[in-house]
Amino acid sequence: MAARAGRPPDAGASGAGRAHGIRTGGAGSHWRRGLGGLLTRELLAQAARMGYEQVELEVDCENGAARALYESCGFREYGVLERAFLLRNGTCHDECRMVCRLR
Repeated sequence: MAARAGRPPDAGASGAGRAHGIRTGGAGSHWRRGLGGLLTRELLAQAARMGYEQVELEVDCENGAARALYESCGFREYGVLERAFLLRNGTCHDECRMVCRLR
């Protein structure tokens, strides 16, 4: 997950800035153990404590498991960037953009 969050309230009047967050992933042997949800919910809780209004992320639209995980944590899809990922085999995947409002 690559996450970005809007500027916290005390960071200036514009509110248009973005603070870059983290990129996560896990080895297949650790999938479906609840770690992704745990990390995502903690990221959202920390962002809320810091005063952020929302967290945004991008995910491969073909990654249904990740999208379902993010939706279970409160994210919703708000847009798609077509052909955003060029894979080694020459095919392209779309990027789904998702947002979770914290307030």
